[in-house]
Amino acid sequence: MLPAELPERRRRRPVSPLLKALAIAAVGCAASSMLIAANAVAIPCRNQECDPAVSESDSTLVARQNAQHVLTTGAPGGVQYRLEINDLIKDDAQWSLFVQALAAMQADDQSDVVSSYQIAGIHGAPYVRWDGAGPASAPSGSWPGYCNHGNVLFPSWHRPYVALFEQQLQARAVAISRTYTGDRATHFQAAARALRLPFWDWASDIVPPRQVIADAQVTYTAPDGSRKQIANPLYSYRFHPVDKAFDSPFNTYPITVRHPTGSGANVRTDVDALRSRLSSQQTDVRSKTYATLTRLHTWVTFSNRAGTGSGPPSDAPANSIEAIHDGIHNDVGGSGQMSNPSVAAFDPLFFLHHANVDRVIALWEALNTGVWVIPGSSGGGTWSIPPRTQVDTNTDLTPFRTSQSAYWRSSQVTTTERFGYRYADFRGLDMNDPDAVRQAITRRVNQLYGPNRNARRAFDGDEDENTSFNATALLDPNAPALGPDAPSFPDPAAPTEPSNSTNPAVPGNTNSYDYTVRLQAAQNALNGSYDILVFLGPVPTSPEDYRSSPSYVGSHSIWTSAFMSQYGGNSTSQGFVHLDDALERQGLGGAEPEVVSGFLAENLDWRVVKVTGVEVPVEQVPSLKVLAISTPVRLNGDDELPEYGEPDALPNVTAGKPGGETAGAL
Repeated sequence: MLPAELPERRRRRPVSPLLKALAIAAVGCAASSMLIAANAVAIPCRNQECDPAVSESDSTLVARQNAQHVLTTGAPGGVQYRLEINDLIKDDAQWSLFVQALAAMQADDQSDVVSSYQIAGIHGAPYVRWDGAGPASAPSGSWPGYCNHGNVLFPSWHRPYVALFEQQLQARAVAISRTYTGDRATHFQAAARALRLPFWDWASDIVPPRQVIADAQVTYTAPDGSRKQIANPLYSYRFHPVDKAFDSPFNTYPITVRHPTGSGANVRTDVDALRSRLSSQQTDVRSKTYATLTRLHTWVTFSNRAGTGSGPPSDAPANSIEAIHDGIHNDVGGSGQMSNPSVAAFDPLFFLHHANVDRVIALWEALNTGVWVIPGSSGGGTWSIPPRTQVDTNTDLTPFRTSQSAYWRSSQVTTTERFGYRYADFRGLDMNDPDAVRQAITRRVNQLYGPNRNARRAFDGDEDENTSFNATALLDPNAPALGPDAPSFPDPAAPTEPSNSTNPAVPGNTNSYDYTVRLQAAQNALNGSYDILVFLGPVPTSPEDYRSSPSYVGSHSIWTSAFMSQYGGNSTSQGFVHLDDALERQGLGGAEPEVVSGFLAENLDWRVVKVTGVEVPVEQVPSLKVLAISTPVRLNGDDELPEYGEPDALPNVTAGKPGGETAGAL
């Protein structure tokens, strides 16, 4: 039960930055010592009226003693690049600062408004007012977290959310860098100013490096130049203490876990299970990401899993960015915190995941210049937005403040540069030339995720100089910042919605067909998160063997919780699984529907499995609807996106099967 009146989060009086920096200098190699010292990292000032005696680049590190609301400004130091986590690990200075800064955030008192715990709690539990933002209590019948899901604000709300976490992380890195001595001082201080939150590109390499998911301790370079170890802050977050009001069983877990084994205080992450699950999803996630970037051109279809918005409906068979996002949550969590929206943000991988979600949004923006938030329903609502009301580009993105009296709005967050970062994919591009940017990003997307990527790499070898990015240059902390006034996409005068309808016929010769399965099911069907798995061929008898089976193709994930299922009514989650790679292995890649339909009718199958691993008979999910779709497509070179014709339903493929659609309406 949610109390009618929830307490506002307590604020802690900031500690002197000097004392904090001195405390950090005393950090030893023992994990416990590190966590004690890490709690003494400088906290940024609550507004921009900092001590004028401090240089501008350092001003955000000085805290006013009077209580001020936290401003979401992004990390200072000009526009810097967010790097892929594998690249960040290669740079010792940035990696060393990153893990120490993250450990510091996690060690902060959980009552501190800018601690890792409090920022994670913005998303969902413990369902309390953060920093005085919004009403004293959530509106009646509204989801009492601040996060927006299942509505048109999903992409724009999460952009300042990740930026807030990033600015707090970087502030601690800057404070830590000041404790480095000798020849290291200048290098580490420059690295700290350039540090941004890394992203995890799950579409290219879905299994994160061992330093993220497997190593209980990681090695870093300490301020005195020695190599030391620290309890890995990416491996898990340790609550101090855990909130007993969390959903069960998370109220008994002292740490965050992924694919947990054991229970209560003895719960642990099953790393092998995590790696196995992620590996099974690589082809599925890559094909979904490519289809999303190349087939969706309206905000209503791209922005959210429910397809809510006032724009025209779309029949393009591709996943929203939120649907892909939901799948990664379930894949990472298993039955751990990441598969539950109420507590997912406490997992340290949450923000690396969301940095990549934001990156895909930025790539999509480059391919669809000027398309942004449109009016739509708020769905189940949030702490500050009543349920089933209209939201739009001018809705406050609570609790992220631009000033002491105003919040960010979607119309103000159309570019990443607003928060002091850019993704490495855009390196060297003139952001004031949208056409050139679109062409470059088209090539980038084709080479990273396109259907010809493997054949092209086998023929050409490494990527050419126009499409590869110099990791060494990106990681150079002495490289000049892009500048606080770096050029960027102009804000659209008003949200626009170009037609998303595909061509009735593909120009020229249609040289292929694309095949997709559309899956729709009620968000609250099973009172928690679950997956709909798709197969082409015999299905194993045991759910434990489903994802390792040669017949397994991919899945659509419903990401929710027992608590969240109480809100939003009977909203439908829509997703797509692309069959082309699986059909290619059967010698049917790109074949005409007359040939493929019979094979699909005989071999296409699906199962429903909870994140706990328990299978649910398909008949017990009456909201489930499954439909096969074919689309003519012409694949072009790297410099052009594929050209798609009109999608056509194949109702005979699924007719007569539990959940199978027979009407064929798209």
